Amino acid sequence: MKSHLSPSPRARDTGVALIITLFFLVLVSVVVVGFLSTVRVDRVAAGSHFERMRAQTLAGEGIERVKSVLQQNICDPPVDPSVSTSIPRNWVSSPGMLVVPTTKLIGATNRTRLTTNIPLSSGAAVDSAGNPLYSTNDLVFRAPDLNTELLVDQSPPTHLLNDQIDPKTNAAVKMQVAWIYVRKDGTYDTDTGSLNTTNTTNPIVGRFAYWADDESSKVNYNLAWMRDPAVNANPPGDPTKIDLPALPQFTPAIANAVHGFITTNNYTTINRFFNSPFDARLQADPTTRQVLDLNKFTLTHYNSDPDTTYYGQPRMMLTTQLSNAVVRDAAGSVIMVGGKPLTRPFLDILKNPSNSMAYIDPGITGVVSASAPGGSNGNVDATKLNTVVNTLITNYLERTDWPMVDGAHSIQEKYYALYPTAQRNQRLAQLALNIIDYVRSAESKLMVAQPIRAKWIGNVFTPDFVNQSIQGTDDTFKGLTRQLHITEMSMWVSPTPETSGSNVGRYRSVALVEVYLPPNYGLNSLDLSNTDGSNVGWRLYFDEMNKKDPTDPAGKAPLYYRADGKTAALNEAKIVIPKNPASSQAFLWEAQTTATKNNGVMGPGQYRIFAMEVWRTQPRDKYPNVTLRAAITVDRADGPRIDVAPLATPLNFTLDPGAGAEMDVTSFETVDPRVNGVTKDWIKDTKNSFEAPDQAMLSSLGASPLTAINGKAITVSQDVDTNGKVTSASMRMPPPYSTSNPATGRVRSAGELGLIHAGIEGSNSAPTPGIPFRSLHLQPSKQNTSTVPDWAFMDLFTVPAPVPILASGIFTPHSNSAGGRVNVNAKPDPFDIQRTDPLTAVISGALSTTTATTPISLATAQQIAKNIYNHNLAGPQAAPPESSSLPPGKLYPLPPPLVPPSTTPLNVYESPGEICEIAGVADGGEESEELIREIGNLITARGNVFSIYTVGQALKQTPAGKLVVTAEQRQQAMIERYQINKGTATLSDDSIGLRTLYFRDLTP
Repeated sequence: MKSHLSPSPRARDTGVALIITLFFLVLVSVVVVGFLSTVRVDRVAAGSHFERMRAQTLAGEGIERVKSVLQQNICDPPVDPSVSTSIPRNWVSSPGMLVVPTTKLIGATNRTRLTTNIPLSSGAAVDSAGNPLYSTNDLVFRAPDLNTELLVDQSPPTHLLNDQIDPKTNAAVKMQVAWIYVRKDGTYDTDTGSLNTTNTTNPIVGRFAYWADDESSKVNYNLAWMRDPAVNANPPGDPTKIDLPALPQFTPAIANAVHGFITTNNYTTINRFFNSPFDARLQADPTTRQVLDLNKFTLTHYNSDPDTTYYGQPRMMLTTQLSNAVVRDAAGSVIMVGGKPLTRPFLDILKNPSNSMAYIDPGITGVVSASAPGGSNGNVDATKLNTVVNTLITNYLERTDWPMVDGAHSIQEKYYALYPTAQRNQRLAQLALNIIDYVRSAESKLMVAQPIRAKWIGNVFTPDFVNQSIQGTDDTFKGLTRQLHITEMSMWVSPTPETSGSNVGRYRSVALVEVYLPPNYGLNSLDLSNTDGSNVGWRLYFDEMNKKDPTDPAGKAPLYYRADGKTAALNEAKIVIPKNPASSQAFLWEAQTTATKNNGVMGPGQYRIFAMEVWRTQPRDKYPNVTLRAAITVDRADGPRIDVAPLATPLNFTLDPGAGAEMDVTSFETVDPRVNGVTKDWIKDTKNSFEAPDQAMLSSLGASPLTAINGKAITVSQDVDTNGKVTSASMRMPPPYSTSNPATGRVRSAGELGLIHAGIEGSNSAPTPGIPFRSLHLQPSKQNTSTVPDWAFMDLFTVPAPVPILASGIFTPHSNSAGGRVNVNAKPDPFDIQRTDPLTAVISGALSTTTATTPISLATAQQIAKNIYNHNLAGPQAAPPESSSLPPGKLYPLPPPLVPPSTTPLNVYESPGEICEIAGVADGGEESEELIREIGNLITARGNVFSIYTVGQALKQTPAGKLVVTAEQRQQAMIERYQINKGTATLSDDSIGLRTLYFRDLTP
């Protein structure tokens, strides 16, 4: 029988179905719950990612804003200053700021005047009084610190930009900038104490802050090394001479180690360059790494400046060599245009029809002879010379649109104000020629470089080596090279006639011409019988020897005869050392016997007498008046003139009736050995100073400077020393080029323009004769604001750098850019922090004066760097200039034009030369210009490379008006301004672009 307790099959099936259904329901529930949880997590993750992307976008806005400012203000193509509606591209940069001309036309003579500060940051976090601009009640509103502490295990803690300690807080310095708030519709807002955070229709969705550093205000450790000449043999203007050991805790060993990472043989081979701001730290040992960390705010791996003038044009290179002026690409290859090398503007005066890069000695001018018409055996091209002189006059010396001067004024007006206007341009050729001949002296291998002498003929600057008729004529321009100078002249005639020999009845006569080798002319000695390394000596010309005997009825008989009784070539004779009485007409007075032959070798600062011995037909008491005019030349047929004195009109000299011996005569002498061109440059003395410093020179040196000559006021002072007395400190020349000495063969900096003489005169009809001991002044300005300071002229020139081919991309990154220079505009705006160490590294170890034997100490360099950094002017400041022997410094740039004068200048230097106005730089008279010569090629006023540091935050605005930070991103980008070469014939045809060199997201 069946049990009633057993379930039926149908019941069992129903139960199984229920269990399965419940299982699926549970499983579905799990899946749904899991899905919903995943959705919730993903939604949070997506929201977080979105907020992060929003923060990245906001951070990137800071970079884009800086790029926009750079593009608008310093990347415009070159303009033509002659077009009245255009504004030349003049600007300067500093960390956090650009300074540019106004965007509106402000007058034909002021289009380059710097008037407008443009910040490269989101703004200051405090007002002008130092009060915070942001609410401190809520931490959300406080200004962001770009110098955030890095989350790395390091003691002491390290920070992103700067590990300097703020003495007020004893903590790392803060670099706080303003927030720029972004609303929902994309508009910007700032927190000035009344930020609206309750606008629900257009709420705040984020904010960003940024600051752009100028990398040229740092030391480039791909280039900088040491100034110690025992370690670094490069010339003073080389960027490797920036002294790393001047930086805090940077020992010479560490400097050598950092330099050794790059090269061990002066860049002829490259180990590797540092390619990021922190590359060196990755390779260094712990001690070196710590020092690099300490100096992170002052070091960079890459920088350059545009090396352009106030007018947006490439500076002229002070070189005559094509190889120095060619433009190379980053790989070091010469850029060719139309089969010819592209060049910077330079002193292109040499014959080089094949455009060879080989060295050509510019010290050989050329001579005219039957075998070499047109001076074809020389190296200077007359046509090119004319072009360069006219370029220097037109584009440089007669410019009237200087940005730091009120009104239309020029160098021309400054130095040649006494000339009629029509003659000023032509007289500027003397300054131009002095510049050219100084450069030729630096680049020539000759012991005595042959000066250029030329004259305007039909508005063409014509040298004497292609037209001999102008030799010695009036209104000739006399170049100034490394040479001997004629400083004293006289003539002696025997009181009794000869009683035997070829000249019986005639009177022995000796023309005496003193020559001088100045000290500091680049020569340790000069062998007068071997002036250029090929056993070439000297010839002496003396005009008196051309005279005819006044008693000859036919007027043909000569007044003077040679020792052998003949008359040929009495006006010229080879200098013989020692004198051979039987055959020598001209000889070195001090070397008349073999016992004194060593007198044929001159030392620095020594004098020698070139003597010409002849026999005169008339006694001195019957015809006592003679003419003194001499020339010394290289000893070969029609050899080039080394000196001619005076030009055109000889000196009228009365023979001394009581002179029994040759050295009993009186004489004519010069004040400044370089100023001997016209008759009024010569002074008659009551005795002679042969073989000793001229009395006229001794009377001038150490005296008060002249204020007038011949009743004509001197508007530009002579060179003075620290006591305000006349000095000869500018009488310097570079040494001959030696291939074994890397410090030779180049002008080392535009600061050497301070040695260019500005008082030579070659016209006897000029308003004044030459002005002794006056050169261009790279010192504090004594003139008013309508006078162009000479240091402004310095900014129009640059010098060739000895660029290793393999390192071309670091030394000269683009076209006319130069790497490694340090920006004198070093103050980081808008922060109250110091960055003087890079300037200290530029100055430390340099020479402060022409007589200094001890380099500038670190402590002194630090003080001068602080003076530059803080714009501390040379004193005295309280008293007027008239009460001091030396002028005080002046504030530049001038206040903006067309507005009331301001007592607060723009806080920048518009020219590297402007530091001449600063205490400790060049305020010790002419000798103190040495520091400018040492560092002139190592400083700049504008940079090409900017590092942008930015922070972006995504925000949510609550209904209560609170702001909640939902994401933050920090970024760094390095941006380079560079010249884009289009393959055109000139650099000024190229355009300017921006490119990103380096980028990284920053993680604190």
